[in-house]
Amino acid sequence: MFEPVNFGLYQTAISGGDGQEEPNAGAGGQDQPFKPKFEDVKEIHQNGEVLAVIRTQNQYKRKAGNKKFGEYSLLLRRIVDVNVIKPQLQLEIQSDILREQFRLLARGFTSINLHQDPIIIREPYQELYHCKDKIEEALGEASEEIRQHLQLLVEFQAQYMSYTIRTVDSFKNSGTIEFEWLWSLFTPGSLVIIQNTISTVEPIEWCAVLKSYNVVVQEGAVFWNISVTHTGFNGGKFGNVVSSFTFPSFAGVLNITQLQAYPLQFRSDKEALRDTMISRGRYYEQYCIASGKRSKPPIGTPMIYEGPFWRISPKDESRYSFQMLKPPSTTVKGRVIVDVDGFFNHYPGLRDSILPERSGGNDNNSSDDTSPCRWLQRSMTVESTLLTAGSPLKPLSTEQHLTCPPFVHVFSFTVREWGFVLINGLSEIKWNPGVFDKLQVKENVKETLRGLVNGHSHRSINFDDFIEGKGRGLVCLLHGPPGSGKTMTAESIAESLHKLLYSASGGELGTSVGTMQYRLEMAFKLVARWDAILLLDEADTFLAERRGDSVERNAIISGETSHNTTI
Repeated sequence: MFEPVNFGLYQTAISGGDGQEEPNAGAGGQDQPFKPKFEDVKEIHQNGEVLAVIRTQNQYKRKAGNKKFGEYSLLLRRIVDVNVIKPQLQLEIQSDILREQFRLLARGFTSINLHQDPIIIREPYQELYHCKDKIEEALGEASEEIRQHLQLLVEFQAQYMSYTIRTVDSFKNSGTIEFEWLWSLFTPGSLVIIQNTISTVEPIEWCAVLKSYNVVVQEGAVFWNISVTHTGFNGGKFGNVVSSFTFPSFAGVLNITQLQAYPLQFRSDKEALRDTMISRGRYYEQYCIASGKRSKPPIGTPMIYEGPFWRISPKDESRYSFQMLKPPSTTVKGRVIVDVDGFFNHYPGLRDSILPERSGGNDNNSSDDTSPCRWLQRSMTVESTLLTAGSPLKPLSTEQHLTCPPFVHVFSFTVREWGFVLINGLSEIKWNPGVFDKLQVKENVKETLRGLVNGHSHRSINFDDFIEGKGRGLVCLLHGPPGSGKTMTAESIAESLHKLLYSASGGELGTSVGTMQYRLEMAFKLVARWDAILLLDEADTFLAERRGDSVERNAIISGETSHNTTI
């Protein structure tokens, strides 16, 4: 049998030596009461098996079935693998009293399993660090028995975490941080700011509630990741949504506010920033409601937008692959329509996944009423967020507005694509109805067009064919040489009616029957949804006389003339 280096040091432990066996159970196999004491032990491993459990100066034979040192309320276990240089340290909360108290204190402050027995906190004991103030507060209110157990945690911090606490406090006081200590900034349940400083002149900032922090290694590179919860909308209701953000590690010391994500508490202007984000969240709510499943045509909010635009590529057709932190695809200036549910219909994989409502905190680490993130969970109720036609929609709370995303989903009429835009870049459209009067066409043509459009617009409910539902569209075929004002006529009509103009050329629609059929159907559905005007530029490409020598051409013409909408 292979004998590892220094294995002889543990021979006494394996053979039993002259040490005592650790008592674990009394007569009849009944568990002994937990001792309100702390113990520091070392556990020796080799190839996945425990060779020995060692207390300071004493060694104990491992006895199958025994839970070594199981009667101590708090146990620091140093797991030493003979094949690994550095030992693994973990703090084990074993007593029923201490586990229950820590479970109450740590709810909302940790992402570890608070219902396991024992509760395990691994070095650097960040869960204990995040709860240290809560533990101090509980000591003053606890009974004598509970105080004895909680005092063990306080003493452990003083003996084993004093350097950690001093170092972290020093960093926080200076407003700086090193990557090794980054975990100390991110307390679960706290408000964090996620920022993008490269896409615009002013940083794009988003406030969310921290769910967890961890370090990951991908292809040899080290990254840090945060998971957050925030207000979201799935086209049918508002609710809590989980999003994840991953950032590369860094060397040296950084100012905390230079991080791509950092706690809100470190902002000197945090109150002003909160007010700004709450105001932005109200606009987000309005845009979502106007384009939700509850709305009736016209659906969406026509706006002017100027700023960065994030288009969706095939690899981004998953909600978790899109990041606000990615560089924008392009910059656009022009009219858009904010249509959140329409975007989700086009990209169903990007639809927000609303977290289910919690019933009484039965989840692993649900927070209590005093937790920093409880207010967000409490605000999210089915009654207040469902978008159903039969019930009124209650407004979102101030706390929900605070964590709304900084972007919304739009269709841009400039680039004729769906994408994301910043809420702060949106403004109301200033229509110019007088442009129709300046149209340079024959007066009789202009009056005919005005009469047709006004008649259709004001009596559209009664405007129909003999067959119900067949003739509610208005189709105008404008013809003439280039520069005669055909496109200008369509634009001026749309402007006078305060309607958006969706322009599509033959080249954009494609050349094959299937492609053209699909794209035209999508265009017709969208203009009907938005109550917009569809301009088919260069319509002679497909609205021509049928010929017997071209089956494909006839199929295209037949397909397009079967549609009934406004052109």
